[in-house]
Amino acid sequence: MELENIKVSIPTATTTYGNIDNAHLVHESEEMRSILDIINRIAKSNINVIITGETGTGKELVAKEIHKRSNRSSKPFVVINCASLTEELFDSDVFGHTKGSFTGAIGDKTGYVEKADGGTIYLDEITALSPTMQAKLLRFAQSGEFSKVGSSNAMRSNVRIISSTNKKLENEIRNNSLREDLFYRLNTIVLRMPPLRKRREDIPLLVKEHLGSSVKEVQPEAMEVFLNYPWPGNVRELFNCLERIKINLPYDSGKKPSVTANDIPSEIRLMAKNTGLGSSSFPQKLDDMEREHILSSLQYFNGNKSKTSTALGVTLKTLYNKLNKYEKEGWI
Repeated sequence: MELENIKVSIPTATTTYGNIDNAHLVHESEEMRSILDIINRIAKSNINVIITGETGTGKELVAKEIHKRSNRSSKPFVVINCASLTEELFDSDVFGHTKGSFTGAIGDKTGYVEKADGGTIYLDEITALSPTMQAKLLRFAQSGEFSKVGSSNAMRSNVRIISSTNKKLENEIRNNSLREDLFYRLNTIVLRMPPLRKRREDIPLLVKEHLGSSVKEVQPEAMEVFLNYPWPGNVRELFNCLERIKINLPYDSGKKPSVTANDIPSEIRLMAKNTGLGSSSFPQKLDDMEREHILSSLQYFNGNKSKTSTALGVTLKTLYNKLNKYEKEGWI
């Protein structure tokens, strides 16, 4: 069941949160109202959830919100960074081991699934797991049973599994990067997190929530920049930008400063001017907009092509092909 196929009842009131950990969920947009409505309806159940979306859209925050509103909220919420797991240590990290089970096992170890018993496991970037690791995870997901390395005793752990990926699930299954049987085991419902550029109505709320009482106001021309910039790193990039602004603001005689357009990093101002809805160059050709978006994203990540390709949701090869084209055309 995918988000597009779920009919939701949109609440009439905007939901806001009082602490910065939940600031991603501050919203005015219909897209985020739909997400919060679905969270309310599924939280009390035990169904597994897959959360998809670009880097920085708040997938882990949504997973925590589901756990917080569930009947498991008093039990652990355990995050597993799938990209950091190796095949050699997968069993030990996830299921635990007994003392002496291998060289260096100087004591018993409690694995992630045992720590999470009664609570929720969050599998961050599940498509980063190798096929072998996915097969082992599938066996646990099917039965809830596992054995520690060095022990033949079967143990059980009652957990809810929430997974996330910034990849397109259909492509990952087609490319055999994600086992289809594991996908169906974990996929009771798919939540698709919208990128920030698709929920522009939320930007003023997010800006004001994150800046809080540290500033007097955000001047209109500054807010226009925030609204016009495409935010390839999504809410995470917005918050990083706001942190930079807060650090550099002048605080004189205890007076709260105002945020002006000049307080915003120059690379963001430039791209907002070139691609914003209010710019004189609008509408632009799609190729021009794509080029500006790619080059600005590359600048944002200080020339790191790997991080840029991940943020843009394209392969590294595709990014290199684009950059070679722009170089031949004289853009770089």
